Amino acid sequence: MPGICVLFHPQGTTNYDVFRMNVVADAAVNSLLAQRIEQGIGRGTRGGADYCVIMLVGSKLVGWIGRKKNLDFLTASTRVQLKLGQEVSKAVKAPNEVGENDDNPLYKKDHAQLLEAEHWFKQAYPGRDAVRVSALPEAVADEKATPAGSFAFRLDEVTKVVSAVRGVLVELVGAAGGHDALRERCEAALVKAKLKPAIIRDTFMKPFGKAKLRAK
Repeated sequence: MPGICVLFHPQGTTNYDVFRMNVVADAAVNSLLAQRIEQGIGRGTRGGADYCVIMLVGSKLVGWIGRKKNLDFLTASTRVQLKLGQEVSKAVKAPNEVGENDDNPLYKKDHAQLLEAEHWFKQAYPGRDAVRVSALPEAVADEKATPAGSFAFRLDEVTKVVSAVRGVLVELVGAAGGHDALRERCEAALVKAKLKPAIIRDTFMKPFGKAKLRAK
């Protein structure tokens, strides 16, 4: 997985920046610093299908991020990413857990949520088929989980499905004809793109297997 490290001093880089930060301390300075943080974070990805790990390093940077008033200068998406990072950091109790978390298997509690979601779906939509699916990098489950009948929707396969849906939409946008003709064409396009429910499961999803235990 690609990664990027962000290390900067919240007071700015030039003498003028330092003066404004220490003497003036106005909103314009904090807005500029927030912009620089987001520019650094944005270096890790270039498109919607990209993903990476961002590390914010340095006591001054972490201190700046930790002030609630400074978070107001960041965009909503950046604030969500920071909150997610804080939650993940709190969940790590020991250094050796970092490597384990990188594997990102399906844990027992996560599978329990899938079972609950399936139960709700069957009650809300009786007569419809339900498939338990979790979006993860690989189709591996923790040894304590029993994911028989559940599928992994791996991130690279998600990208393929998005591309296939886009192709179907492009084909149908310029199509002419009445309701019945368009419905038939849509059905044919979905089959061709492998976007019918059962085909999506068999083509783009993979049954979960057990994660391999690491030697300690």
